[in-house]
Amino acid sequence: ILFVNVENSKEELTASVTNIAGQILKECILQNGINNISVYELPAGTYFLFVSDREGNRISRMFVKE
Repeated sequence: ILFVNVENSKEELTASVTNIAGQILKECILQNGINNISVYELPAGTYFLFVSDREGNRISRMFVKE
């Protein structure tokens, strides 16, 4: 499970999980507070988590599922 903490966001934020080829595997809307994103069904490997707003600003984090 990935935990994404959103603090005082007035904008809608979207989280996307992609594989290293860039395929979107999961996508969800984030709420203020701690959001849980299950990656249980994903096989072991390297993935990226992108959090973006409507204006196209985004941050990314790489993670490895073992």
